[in-house]
Amino acid sequence: MTSESLLHQQTIQLQQQLADSVVCMFGIPIYYFKTIPNKSTADYTFKEYVLHNVTAVKQLKLMIKDGAMPSSNPKLTEFDFDWETDWETEISKTQFAAAFGDNAIPSYGDFIYIPMMKRMWDVNSAYDEKNEGLMWRSTTWKLQLVKYSESTAYNTGDFENIIYNNIY
Repeated sequence: MTSESLLHQQTIQLQQQLADSVVCMFGIPIYYFKTIPNKSTADYTFKEYVLHNVTAVKQLKLMIKDGAMPSSNPKLTEFDFDWETDWETEISKTQFAAAFGDNAIPSYGDFIYIPMMKRMWDVNSAYDEKNEGLMWRSTTWKLQLVKYSESTAYNTGDFENIIYNNIY
């Protein structure tokens, strides 16, 4: 290994450590529910899975973009009063890997409970924005969250008590 590549590696490790420190200090605690699609419920017409199984629940910290949470001011919709329905946030890659495994990534169908807000959110999409990181390496997963809609799409299995004791 050349001294230049060693320096690059150390620089990337330092960037990750700094990002993890920021998440640790300023992140808000959440419960992250990791799910996997139930392959037997595949809907080939809509190219989606009808049912997702909850495989793990971990408490992590979430970074909020620009420190701004969604508004708690309800807005009038065509059906009822409702609160903001979507927003973007970040979660540390290191923290996520420690909680769910080195190869785990956030995915569509996962959901999050934020105790501070007393609200559930669905993960609509997750990606790593490389152009914001040093040397094209991102330190966090960007999550697009949408308002959780209660449905029968989640098989909570053994985690049902955790969900209802912490959320309802």
